[in-house]
Amino acid sequence: MTDPPTPLDPADIAELGELMQFLDAWLARDHENLDQSLIRFVGHHAYNINRLREDLGRFAVLLGAEPDPSSQPTQQPSPDAADVPF
Repeated sequence: MTDPPTPLDPADIAELGELMQFLDAWLARDHENLDQSLIRFVGHHAYNINRLREDLGRFAVLLGAEPDPSSQPTQQPSPDAADVPF
């Protein structure tokens, strides 16, 4: 049996969106070091910092945050990233 969804308070939703934007800004600031760390953690180049930033941005918008064009990743994902279904 599945539990019914638990509604989130609007303030909590806004805070989650802000947290995602904060993490995106941090990832953008220390791109090279964090990208290498993420690749070591994931174990593959297909999911890199650019993909993570895209996911954070998408989730923030789903939570009601305004899209921030300045937070778009500056580097292209690795060529094999399209081959992995993340």
